[in-house]
Amino acid sequence: MGVDEILDDSNPSGTEGGEAHSQRGDDGTGGYAAIGPDQCPSAADNAEGLCPIGWIAADILVTANNDFLAANPAVAKLLEVVKLSVIEVSLANVEQGEGASPSDLATDWIANNRATVDAWLDAARAAA
Repeated sequence: MGVDEILDDSNPSGTEGGEAHSQRGDDGTGGYAAIGPDQCPSAADNAEGLCPIGWIAADILVTANNDFLAANPAVAKLLEVVKLSVIEVSLANVEQGEGASPSDLATDWIANNRATVDAWLDAARAAA
């Protein structure tokens, strides 16, 4: 799936306050996500290979105390290597919105991605 146009602050529907919102972001380049053509056919039409999702993709960032990370290199490495795709996060958000338990979703994801999780844990153990 992809969209033809990324929304900007032109507010075509005349929604109150709509002119204050832009899905292109401050630099004007938003509205695309790193989802390849295998999951977003319209990404093949984009020179950068990005999927035009129509809104600014949310960044999920890890926050941790620097002293804690320095004292716990395994945790620091684990937080560095864990990567989830936009699709995986989006699907989990939808399921959670439909009432699924976050812990059940995590348990299922781990079971279905055991080799990936084991590689992350091996990297963390090696950093310890």
